Amino acid sequence: MDNSEKSVIMIASTASMIWHFNKRNIKSLIQRGYRVHVAANFKEYGAMSASENENLKKWLNDNNVKWHQVDFGRRLGTISGNIKSIRQLNRVFSTNEFDFSHVHSPLGSIIGRLVSKFHKVDSIYTCHGFHFFPGGPISGWLVFYPLEWVFALLTHTVVVINSEDEMLANEMPYKRVERIFGNGTKVRQSFEVIESDKIRNRQSVRKELELCDDDFVMLSVGELSVRKNHIVVLKALEVLKRQGIKPKYLIAGVGSNREYLVNKIEELGLDGQVSLLGFRTDIRNLNHASDLFVFPSLREGLGIAGLDAVSDGLYILGSKYGGIKDYVFDETIGQLIDPNDIEKLAQSIKTRIENRHQNGPISSAVKTGLLQFDEQQTDEKMRNVYRSIL
Repeated sequence: MDNSEKSVIMIASTASMIWHFNKRNIKSLIQRGYRVHVAANFKEYGAMSASENENLKKWLNDNNVKWHQVDFGRRLGTISGNIKSIRQLNRVFSTNEFDFSHVHSPLGSIIGRLVSKFHKVDSIYTCHGFHFFPGGPISGWLVFYPLEWVFALLTHTVVVINSEDEMLANEMPYKRVERIFGNGTKVRQSFEVIESDKIRNRQSVRKELELCDDDFVMLSVGELSVRKNHIVVLKALEVLKRQGIKPKYLIAGVGSNREYLVNKIEELGLDGQVSLLGFRTDIRNLNHASDLFVFPSLREGLGIAGLDAVSDGLYILGSKYGGIKDYVFDETIGQLIDPNDIEKLAQSIKTRIENRHQNGPISSAVKTGLLQFDEQQTDEKMRNVYRSIL
């Protein structure tokens, strides 16, 4: 059997996981001559817009990728819903022959590995952040740790994206553990943006959003969810407001927590300070327009949005949990914070406001450290993972 006759299936709970993290992986497999299938929930598609979901379907069709609707639930789903998903995915495996599966997201990886094992297909699991981690909630250790330990026995290769998860993975019975630096991002390209373009982007975005030149602007990018923890920033802003300090705060993203955040903004009297921007495609321009990136996630595999911000030269206040610490390795880049400490976050924001003009260019040493997260580097590492199983 030559490469053109071989097939691979990519499995994720939501279509957004494919759109945001796997297009380059799919392209890599296609370039190696493999027929690629995708199984995901395209109806409840996750953290992206409806138009993006349609764009993904078109992109898959244009690249001759066969996609399959599987009604994966959220988190661990329900018993009846999971049985339905298993049956749907089993039909896909029964009517196609796969050389391996590449699974993502908690529920997608569990059902994907289970069905793969039943059909004697090896699986690669990319873990975008374990739900159990040092300092994390006890529920994660009681539920997800034993569950993942068992499913590690069904896994050929686990791919982790931060140093914390690599340590945990090496203590579990996976056949193989590989570390990559997340999905990668355009770090090198960010470094090549000239100062005049940054200034133009800054002016354009601030004009669009009716922000003054001297406004101190904070930015968060990500799904509007409990995990992303935007609420702690709102509460910190309320603390600062009582001190007469009123920075502007932009939140780019969509998600189920939007209504809750809208109500909290009104309740805390932050209507004139906080803007929910919805889905945006101009994240680099938003970074250039801002003075501080705030990333207080309760759990984060790596956090590409934070990495993009750092690469664009934006100082970051990032959660000490998960992979953010892997790229906030220098005090000129940013500061790690406890995402539950409102008062300390407020003080850190105040300190940045007081020192807003002290940001300098990224040093060559810092650039070298950040370049390991460039997508060219991560793509090559992922190609090596594929080679190891094929």
